[in-house]
Amino acid sequence: MKQCQDCGTIVPNFWRRILGKGYCKNCANKHIKPKSLPKISKKKEIENQEYSILRVEFLTKYPTCQAKLPGCTVLSTDVHHMKGRGKYTLDVNTWLSACRTCHTYIENNPDVAKEYGFTKTRI
Repeated sequence: MKQCQDCGTIVPNFWRRILGKGYCKNCANKHIKPKSLPKISKKKEIENQEYSILRVEFLTKYPTCQAKLPGCTVLSTDVHHMKGRGKYTLDVNTWLSACRTCHTYIENNPDVAKEYGFTKTRI
């Protein structure tokens, strides 16, 4: 039996050793630092900046929803990427101006979206 270096609880085995000290499971979690999220690459950061500018221009040019599905709120707030993001992120020809309601419906119903032409194959 071993004793936790933090709370003094007797445990059969240490759950974790940190800097030479043994801890029970509860105490070890207090001492483990969470991993930080990876930073965005410079290339992706530049792409995101370009996208933000293009998005504002696109929504200014197309202020009304192009999908016009039932429940449409008419005013465009979203850009739907008909071929997905990836290599088409900055390709304005693959964008669709949509209100939040229509965009959510398109994302949640891919078969219907494909049928109406709101989603295209990436090939």
